[in-house]
Amino acid sequence: MSENLNPNENEKQEETLDELIRRAESGDAEAQGLLGRRYSKGDGVEKDFAKAVEWLRKGAEQGNALAQNGLGVCYSEGEGVEKDFDKALELYRKAAEQGFPSALANLGQCYMNGEGVEKDPVQAVEWLRKAAEQGYAPAQCNLGVCYINGEGVEKDPVQGVEWIRKSAEQGFAGGQVNLGTCYALGKGVEFDFTKMVEWHRKAAEQGDPEAQCSLGRSYRLGEGVEQDLVQAVEWYRKSAEQGYARGQLNLGWRYFDGEGVEQDRAKALEWFQKAADQGDSLAQCAVGGCYMRGDGVASDPVKAFEWIQKSAAQGLDGAQYDLGVCYLLGRGVERDPAKGMEWVQKAAEQGFPPAQCEMGISYLLGRGVERDPVKAVEWLQEAAWGVDSDARYILGMCYKKGLGVEVDYTQAAEWIRKAARRGVAPAQCEMGKFYATGKGVEKDIAQAVEWFRKAVEQDEPEAQFLLGRCYMLGEGVPQNTAKAVRLWEKSAEQGFPTAKEGLEVYHRSVSENVLDKAAKWYRHSIEQEGEDFSEMISRYLKGNEGK
Repeated sequence: MSENLNPNENEKQEETLDELIRRAESGDAEAQGLLGRRYSKGDGVEKDFAKAVEWLRKGAEQGNALAQNGLGVCYSEGEGVEKDFDKALELYRKAAEQGFPSALANLGQCYMNGEGVEKDPVQAVEWLRKAAEQGYAPAQCNLGVCYINGEGVEKDPVQGVEWIRKSAEQGFAGGQVNLGTCYALGKGVEFDFTKMVEWHRKAAEQGDPEAQCSLGRSYRLGEGVEQDLVQAVEWYRKSAEQGYARGQLNLGWRYFDGEGVEQDRAKALEWFQKAADQGDSLAQCAVGGCYMRGDGVASDPVKAFEWIQKSAAQGLDGAQYDLGVCYLLGRGVERDPAKGMEWVQKAAEQGFPPAQCEMGISYLLGRGVERDPVKAVEWLQEAAWGVDSDARYILGMCYKKGLGVEVDYTQAAEWIRKAARRGVAPAQCEMGKFYATGKGVEKDIAQAVEWFRKAVEQDEPEAQFLLGRCYMLGEGVPQNTAKAVRLWEKSAEQGFPTAKEGLEVYHRSVSENVLDKAAKWYRHSIEQEGEDFSEMISRYLKGNEGK
């Protein structure tokens, strides 16, 4: 709620505090309202809500609109009195009937939010318009937002921007923030990051913490300004030090990643905690992650679970997924697969790709749910379109194996390539196999070797075996038996069964001089499936734990 005043509603020019007190004590209603406002703002006096309410009530009882509105704000916010929306509404209405702009705007917000009255966006717009047409900047801004969102009025982003601009041009920080955001989103105006920064800077320089946080983001990403990570930190810090939760969260991430500031996970956690204590769901999830991993603090899965649970209860999809994983794996809480799947599904239904992928895997393996390959593919497709690399790889394997879909090597190669390009080692190995066999792609041994190498660089055991096979046969590389054996030994050490068999065949061929027979086995070995599909997926997932 707002107490912003028009110039003609301010104190008499150059009036001292003593003079104001004398007038108020003599029963001057205007002075009582102004003195109450001073105490509520801490303007020239120590902030004291009890004294504010005392003086505002005196003025309100005499019918002073400024005092009525100010007392209404106290009841709305629970400052100096118990929160009471009904009383606030009554006071706003009395002041609004006198045409007091702040009260008109506050009455509109009551109707918009359903505070003390049934929610009615149409009525809200009527009251906001009365205040906006008097030139009251906060109302102009809020009316503009109504037009942009189509709340209580037909959606009209262009008209929305007109009202917001009127507010911004009066120097109202809220209007400047919203106008900058319109340029960022292309709502009612053309996209223009430079203008976004221009308006956000105006508000930031007035000390608006939301604008300061936004300006920090612009410097971090180089949107509308030249990228400057140090400047980004400076603006995030200004915002954070005012207690703005998102500023605190973003400053925390800069310390966490060492971006624009020296990396300090303990400091990161401090800032996450400040935002989390204000109820910010993203910060609560971040605090949970720090306790789970032991980042900046000793690992404490129980505390981690508590913070993740708070975040999940607010509906944050990532936290719901993390909470599901806690239940599935028994991290910080007793293992409960049914509850785990319940939370994972909540996140998946919100469109969170890792959760959708987890649903697909669970249906594929019959983990916590009845096995259903068709449902598995449906969830994996959702996650794959959401750019989840794990889902793309596993979906590609479903097309390759004909699980939940018809066998389709072209589709398989298409999805697996997307995952391989994002660095998924088993997917890189599969791409090598596609190129080596000509399934789903045109056969190309050089390409096969290139993909095998990428996977080998990540110690992928099947790729180690298959690149070794290339060296053994001289396919796509010069023949080099020693290199082949070394790669097979590395693969066998990781438990890849075909590598163990290959070493046995090699050593037997050397001792029994049956090299032709061995070469035949080497050639056909690429067609062998080294392990069961479920085992392969489980091994892949186990390798990803903690990443």
